[in-house]
Amino acid sequence: MQKDWVESELTFIDHGLDTLYGQEVYLLYNDSGIPQIYYADVLADVCIDGLCKPLFIELYWDLLGQYSGFGVYPDELLSKFDHDLFTEQDYEKLDRLLADPYSKLEGKKLTDLYDPSKKREKVIEFKGKEVDGISGATKKEIKETVVEGALYSCFTLWQLANGEISVRIKENLSGIYTPALAQDFMESGISDYQVYAIKQFDDQDFTRYLKEVTMVILQARPLDRAWILKELPLEIWKNTTFVDSIYSNYAGFDSNTKTLLVNKLSLSTEKAALYLSSNLKEMTKNQIKTFLDSLSEITPEIMENLVAFSEDEQNIYGYLGIWWMMEYKRR
Repeated sequence: MQKDWVESELTFIDHGLDTLYGQEVYLLYNDSGIPQIYYADVLADVCIDGLCKPLFIELYWDLLGQYSGFGVYPDELLSKFDHDLFTEQDYEKLDRLLADPYSKLEGKKLTDLYDPSKKREKVIEFKGKEVDGISGATKKEIKETVVEGALYSCFTLWQLANGEISVRIKENLSGIYTPALAQDFMESGISDYQVYAIKQFDDQDFTRYLKEVTMVILQARPLDRAWILKELPLEIWKNTTFVDSIYSNYAGFDSNTKTLLVNKLSLSTEKAALYLSSNLKEMTKNQIKTFLDSLSEITPEIMENLVAFSEDEQNIYGYLGIWWMMEYKRR
């Protein structure tokens, strides 16, 4: 990991695993005094059948407690119990494992990871003694996830990266959260940081960071996007730039977002209605009905889109447009 942080402080000591010492977790700051990342210099015991070897590694977490990377020391490279050093591919596989909080290792005990009744593919010795419980005995679904020959190291590191330390870091965020950190989150381009910051916003913050909020809505996970759309201040729905950015991308959104945007039409602008009228074929029956019920003033462009949709025989809900236009003419 790149180390361009200029200041650090000991945040807490974790004693959650059978490590040689409690893990001292540090919060690192940039030269502006803004928190950036958490770091622990890990010295852990990896034991099999009573035989232990030390494991030295640096672990990093972001401010939300999510694993962010690891580092190894040139004179303490990771190795397997058969003495082979990790290859570049092994390090990459380890990184993928640690970055997955929902790994197959989640909720598992060591005894869940291997089948002692299975014959091992090879005999492995450590300190002159034969070691059980690794390699060929590793369960198939687990073997695909971990580095071969390093089951226990992978298990220990995954627990460190995604266990109690991660939880405590996340709990610590509210205590270090400041307006400066909020700005840093919004300008980071990191979706998880931005979503966290937005969930702390008041109405003025939404206006101040509207450009960034708009980009987050376009790129966020559906559940996060839905939450943000529901929390937007009313005046945002009439902002021309926001309307153009969001409603012009209507076709690319998930169904729940599409429903939310249709439901918000009564709060928005004529331009929003125009965008929606050009996307009727992307709507469900209920979305079309809600859209038509929300229409107030009909511009020639919107009417043209309604006619085109209704007259296209490939649109199975085209009849809704026909009925609506017939009723509209009677007004």
